[in-house]
Amino acid sequence: MYKTVDIRLPSVGIFAAPTTISYLFGIPARATYRSHQVDIKLNHSSIAAKDGNKNTSKLYVENAGMLASFLEGFVPEELFYKSLGAGSNTARLLDLANTTAVPIHHITAGNISTQLPQLAHSDEVLQDVSNAVASGLEVVIPRTALTNHSWTGSGYIMRDPVTGSGDYRISGGLSGDSQTDCALATKPVPVRYPKMSLLSTLLIAASPIFIDDDGSVAQFCTAASCGFAGIRAAVVSDCAAMNCGNYGIYSDVASNCRGTCFEAGTGVYAYSAAYNCSGWNYGSAPGYGVYSSYLATGCFGYSQGGTGLRAYIANSCYGSFVTATYKYNMP
Repeated sequence: MYKTVDIRLPSVGIFAAPTTISYLFGIPARATYRSHQVDIKLNHSSIAAKDGNKNTSKLYVENAGMLASFLEGFVPEELFYKSLGAGSNTARLLDLANTTAVPIHHITAGNISTQLPQLAHSDEVLQDVSNAVASGLEVVIPRTALTNHSWTGSGYIMRDPVTGSGDYRISGGLSGDSQTDCALATKPVPVRYPKMSLLSTLLIAASPIFIDDDGSVAQFCTAASCGFAGIRAAVVSDCAAMNCGNYGIYSDVASNCRGTCFEAGTGVYAYSAAYNCSGWNYGSAPGYGVYSSYLATGCFGYSQGGTGLRAYIANSCYGSFVTATYKYNMP
């Protein structure tokens, strides 16, 4: 259509799910999650018009940039089964301004003195606009910040008037898209705590700390039980657990953990990897101090009647008896 040649070059982007951490006496106690974010800092291509016309390649770059901005929202929307336009990106916000009759300003070095005072945006965004124009760029921006679903902010283009390349930015400095999944609660959520008479029952149940979720994380926890496991989660970090059943700690990945088991089980079980963990097994039947199907590094394992540490790859590990297909930096 544009009669151009487009060669894709190495580019850089980040896809993230930011969390907000709440602290209790300086210790992380809770994490809340509300959104997905896309931040494409470099979308790099080498583009040339077949007829050598620079205006042709400039038009192609401008349209490709707007399409890329649209895709920064469209891809997460498809991936997470969202409605079209749920994400807040520059293309979406400019379209929203157009459909809601919010004026869109084209700011250059020649008109910034009259255009900038008409804008109603945060100080950060206005400073961004001023810096861009001072650097020789042009800015396309709606007159006011906009609300898209539960997200409110600004979306604007900082564009090179010669090449057509630009930064399609939204509030917060993201060169991409923000997808808000959960609205903030407007009313307190009642929470019920178990009665003290039930606490002992919980402590001898299957797993006193059990998060049944493939993406679950247990951190800074201690537990004791007489069931399946003291602590059970996908990722366990900086925890200590004691169990008279099968496992002290049962996880996919364990880091900086201490686990003790008093039966024919395992002190620390980490299916994929165990990092800097210590595990003890004091059962009369064979068991494991630390067990990982793949990697154990910097770990110590002790077993009274079995194997101190077992892994496919063991690196810088030691214990009462270590068995591994590959061993590195072993004492």
